Amino acid sequence: MTGTTSNRLIKTAQQIEGRYGQLTQLLAMSKQFQVIESSDLKVSTNRDTGESENQFLNEHKGADGKPLNIPNLIIIAIPVFMGGAPYRMPVRFRYHKSGGSVKFIMSIYNPEKAFEAAFKEAVDESDRIAHIHGHTRSLISLSDRWEQGSVTETRTE
Repeated sequence: MTGTTSNRLIKTAQQIEGRYGQLTQLLAMSKQFQVIESSDLKVSTNRDTGESENQFLNEHKGADGKPLNIPNLIIIAIPVFMGGAPYRMPVRFRYHKSGGSVKFIMSIYNPEKAFEAAFKEAVDESDRIAHIHGHTRSLISLSDRWEQGSVTETRTE
């Protein structure tokens, strides 16, 4: 991992209060993960005004009775475009307890950044290849039209 990528991922984790997990942690959790759930309801009523306040508290603890402290971010490296270079990106990792089962949910955090970087790299590579073959392309114009949703190839020989 490059220093820039590493710094970006650390900054992302700090911004979203994330804790990166290791593959070994996730594998262990997939084999054995226990959540003990407790629920409390507190109702307060002001008899003079009739106002009421309802508080519902739902706590999840581990088998040892301590609050769960599981990783909520992992890093994956996948190509954005088929055959393209893999991009490191953070993935939010969470769980949802429903009855007696637990479901793990993963979602890519801010996938637009990876797409923009991959698109820029693809345009740059395309320009490099076109330049080698004696063609030039207006990259700024191409990028502008991409953002506007009307990409057409322009070549100048």
